[in-house]
Amino acid sequence: MKRLRRLLGHYSAMAIDIRFCERENLPAMTIPPKSIRGMFIVFLLLFLLVVALSPLAFFLTERHHTHVSLTERLESILNLQVAFFSRWYLANLEEIRAIAGISSVENRDLEAMYRDFLRFAESRKDLAGVAYVDEEGRFLVDSSLGIRPENSPDLRDREYFQAAHRGEEFITPPLVGRVSGNTLILFSVPVFRQGTFDGLVLGSALLENLAHLIGKMHFGETGRFLLYDGMGHLLSGPKASERIFGTNLAEDPRAHPLLTGRKGSLLLQGKDERGEHYYRLLTFLEGRDLILGAEMTLGEYQQSTTRMVRFSILSVTLFAALGVLFFLLLFSRMSRALSTLLAGVSAVGEGNYTKYPSETVERLPQELGTVALAVDDLKERVQVAMQQLRERSLQDSLTGLANRTLFEEEMHRHGTGRFDPVTVVICDLDGLKLVNDTLGHAWGDELIRKAASLLQNTFRAADVVARIGGDEFAVLVPFSSPETEKRMMLRLEEALSLHNAPEGHLPVLFSWGMRTGKTAERSILELFKDADEIMYAQKDEHRKKAREAILKFFLYRIHEEEKNRKDHMKNCAVIMEDFISTIPEFEPVFRERLIRLAAWHDIGMVGIQPGLLAKTEPLSEEEFVEIRRHPEIGHRIALAVPALFDIAEGIRCHHQWWNGEGYPAGGRETSIPLESRIMTLVDAFESMTNRLYKPRLSPGEAREEIRRCAGTQFDPEWAERFLRFASRKFDLP
Repeated sequence: MKRLRRLLGHYSAMAIDIRFCERENLPAMTIPPKSIRGMFIVFLLLFLLVVALSPLAFFLTERHHTHVSLTERLESILNLQVAFFSRWYLANLEEIRAIAGISSVENRDLEAMYRDFLRFAESRKDLAGVAYVDEEGRFLVDSSLGIRPENSPDLRDREYFQAAHRGEEFITPPLVGRVSGNTLILFSVPVFRQGTFDGLVLGSALLENLAHLIGKMHFGETGRFLLYDGMGHLLSGPKASERIFGTNLAEDPRAHPLLTGRKGSLLLQGKDERGEHYYRLLTFLEGRDLILGAEMTLGEYQQSTTRMVRFSILSVTLFAALGVLFFLLLFSRMSRALSTLLAGVSAVGEGNYTKYPSETVERLPQELGTVALAVDDLKERVQVAMQQLRERSLQDSLTGLANRTLFEEEMHRHGTGRFDPVTVVICDLDGLKLVNDTLGHAWGDELIRKAASLLQNTFRAADVVARIGGDEFAVLVPFSSPETEKRMMLRLEEALSLHNAPEGHLPVLFSWGMRTGKTAERSILELFKDADEIMYAQKDEHRKKAREAILKFFLYRIHEEEKNRKDHMKNCAVIMEDFISTIPEFEPVFRERLIRLAAWHDIGMVGIQPGLLAKTEPLSEEEFVEIRRHPEIGHRIALAVPALFDIAEGIRCHHQWWNGEGYPAGGRETSIPLESRIMTLVDAFESMTNRLYKPRLSPGEAREEIRRCAGTQFDPEWAERFLRFASRKFDLP
């Protein structure tokens, strides 16, 4: 304390020096700025407040821990006692099974049976009596009433008799005996003779014996067990004058939640007759119509922690005093350095990741200079992490749906069982690769966006719709059912049908798989795997349908949007048919293939920008490069469509030149398929006589151009045969 007073006096002297320096206009180099001093006071007050609140926080935490621990202990003890009850019931039932198997019962010797029953009842302290009931529901032998007692009741309407008639053993809830007036528990075992129901052996146990046994059991110094009947009446434990469930009981015990629910557990707190606070845990024994409880005082449980609490409070107090002293000593030397560091760290919160100037770091104490360098390194890492965080957005940038990261988080959340049953839907977009390869990725992206919109509009707002791959979507449907699954399938099929009905729409086709289940029984990953396998099985069936639908869309584009290209292929088919009719050595199959090649050779143009095909002026070099892609695109389309598979290579090579030039590069002379060499002649002749971006040539001029390019662009042999055909067809000299 003396040291603390001297330090505070030192700060008072510093304040006087500040006023003197300000009055004399002298620099005050040894005093921290006022804002730092104010910050010091705030931090000191906060520190003292935190230290002052620490004992309270410790007390509340320890109180909560005591509550949880005591509850867990009572629950553990109560579970052991419930297990004891189960063993008690099974032991008595086993006794009755043994009685049912003795020879006097098997032989139905009533005299011997009575003697045996009487001996069993006297030797077994848990059994109040043993009786034999015949198949008509009448007592034949009763250890208490003798053989064929008078006024024997008809037991055929009793639940245990009906269970015995079905061959089932039965244990009744507590019943009040008609003769003795005691509360009994009956144990019933059926007796069959030569496969026919012959009656039952009925044993009775006094509930008072069980209650007395429970009442004598204790744990710890104050721990005891309580037993109530099904209506909440106390059978063992506290005195009868105590209220049935303690001080928290409503006036009508039957309105208590433990009785109305007939299941579960209930924790009660109150004060006993000595004024000590106790915890009482009650549980309903299902099927037994009994309530079992365990009780323990709080004081006994807290004895072991009282010394620890006192020691902790003393330690916190000492720590507070030492902390204040250390804080005052440290502040006088490090305030300026901390202000510098704080300014740099605060700038990070505003998005400023500029490093400390080197001269500033050099002026700092050695230890804080190291901290400044570490902060600079941290700034750089935070900047990189923030950039990565922005890149890993939880939203798919193309569709606006949840991305795979968010979907995996939702998978984990939906797999906790709180949303059961859950349906997992896996959808794979059919034909996306064909669209990307032919029309380009812009069309593919548009197809993905349409598919995403269709899924989002089909499912509910509460469902999680995500894009988890390039052409793969997934949906999580909480609180689902088999009926919900059927409705979802119908909605999805209807939405696809409505979207794909107009011819001008790029078709959206899905292969999908669904699986509904409870994650408490099967993990969400297993449901996902099942749905994925169903989807892949369906995808094999849908592949041909997807190719045909996309090909139909390609034809629509050519016929409706690119009329000039359609006319070109139609004219080529006519020229080809006329030309090959002059070639007698061709087989009919090859003739038919050549005609189909002429009619489809420019199918790859569907993947070219529509504006290029409509241009009437000459194309630029970049535009011509784009046009040159169409043979490869057409080749991929033909490979994907069985009806065009045999002309795929002819489509790919129909712009290759005889001398190795042309496109795509690589073909030369006889390595070029014959149908492509013939197609090159037909295509060139039709294009020259009907082209848009250059002046059209007459048939004679086109003939001379082919003759000039024979041996370079065209196969010289077939060029000569085509020239003879063109001369005859167009009456050229």
